[in-house]
Amino acid sequence: MNYYLNAFNEMLRKRQENQMGGGSERSANPQFDAMSNAQKAGYYSNNPTMAGITQGLQKGFGMTSYGMLQNALAPNFVAE
Repeated sequence: MNYYLNAFNEMLRKRQENQMGGGSERSANPQFDAMSNAQKAGYYSNNPTMAGITQGLQKGFGMTSYGMLQNALAPNFVAE
Protein backbone atom coordinates (compact mmCIF):
# COMPACT_ATOMS: atom_id res chain seq x y z
CA MET A 1 0.00 0.00 0.00
CA ASN A 2 2.81 2.38 0.91
CA TYR A 3 4.45 1.75 -2.48
CA TYR A 4 1.35 2.94 -4.36
CA LEU A 5 0.99 6.00 -2.16
CA ASN A 6 4.61 6.96 -2.79
CA ALA A 7 4.23 6.40 -6.53
CA PHE A 8 1.08 8.53 -6.59
CA ASN A 9 2.78 11.34 -4.65
CA GLU A 10 5.75 11.24 -7.00
CA MET A 11 3.41 11.45 -10.01
CA LEU A 12 1.66 14.48 -8.50
CA ARG A 13 4.97 16.16 -7.71
CA LYS A 14 6.18 15.73 -11.31
CA ARG A 15 2.87 17.02 -12.67
CA GLN A 16 3.09 20.13 -10.49
CA GLU A 17 6.68 20.75 -11.62
CA ASN A 18 5.61 20.51 -15.26
CA GLN A 19 2.70 22.91 -14.73
CA MET A 20 4.97 25.41 -12.99
CA GLY A 21 7.60 25.24 -15.71
CA GLY A 22 10.07 23.21 -13.69
CA GLY A 23 9.77 20.09 -15.81
CA SER A 24 12.00 19.17 -18.70
CA GLU A 25 9.17 18.36 -21.12
CA ARG A 26 9.09 20.51 -24.22
CA SER A 27 6.35 21.19 -26.70
CA ALA A 28 6.28 19.10 -29.84
CA ASN A 29 5.48 22.25 -31.83
CA PRO A 30 6.75 25.39 -30.05
CA GLN A 31 6.10 27.67 -33.04
CA PHE A 32 2.38 26.85 -33.06
CA ASP A 33 2.13 27.06 -29.25
CA ALA A 34 3.67 30.53 -29.35
CA MET A 35 0.94 31.82 -31.71
CA SER A 36 -1.94 33.90 -30.38
CA ASN A 37 -5.49 32.61 -30.74
CA ALA A 38 -6.06 35.04 -33.62
CA GLN A 39 -2.99 33.71 -35.44
CA LYS A 40 -4.13 30.12 -34.89
CA ALA A 41 -7.58 31.02 -36.24
CA GLY A 42 -5.91 32.53 -39.30
CA TYR A 43 -3.88 29.37 -39.81
CA TYR A 44 -6.98 27.19 -39.69
CA SER A 45 -8.94 29.52 -42.00
CA ASN A 46 -6.13 29.22 -44.55
CA ASN A 47 -5.97 25.42 -44.08
CA PRO A 48 -9.56 24.11 -43.95
CA THR A 49 -8.48 20.48 -44.32
CA MET A 50 -6.29 20.72 -41.24
CA ALA A 51 -9.13 22.47 -39.39
CA GLY A 52 -11.46 19.58 -40.23
CA ILE A 53 -8.91 16.99 -39.10
CA THR A 54 -8.31 18.85 -35.84
CA GLN A 55 -12.03 19.19 -35.11
CA GLY A 56 -12.61 15.52 -35.90
CA LEU A 57 -9.83 14.41 -33.57
CA GLN A 58 -11.10 16.70 -30.81
CA LYS A 59 -14.62 15.30 -31.14
CA GLY A 60 -13.24 11.75 -31.11
CA PHE A 61 -11.21 12.48 -27.99
CA GLY A 62 -14.30 14.00 -26.38
CA MET A 63 -16.05 10.64 -26.68
CA THR A 64 -13.37 8.82 -24.69
CA SER A 65 -13.44 8.56 -20.91
CA TYR A 66 -10.52 11.01 -20.67
CA GLY A 67 -12.32 13.48 -22.91
CA MET A 68 -15.48 13.20 -20.84
CA LEU A 69 -13.47 13.79 -17.68
CA GLN A 70 -11.79 16.83 -19.24
CA ASN A 71 -15.18 18.19 -20.31
CA ALA A 72 -16.55 17.70 -16.79
CA LEU A 73 -13.57 19.43 -15.14
CA ALA A 74 -12.91 22.17 -17.71
CA PRO A 75 -15.90 22.50 -20.06
CA ASN A 76 -14.46 25.49 -21.97
CA PHE A 77 -11.04 23.91 -22.56
CA VAL A 78 -11.87 23.12 -26.18
CA ALA A 79 -14.35 25.63 -27.55
CA GLU A 80 -15.74 25.49 -31.04
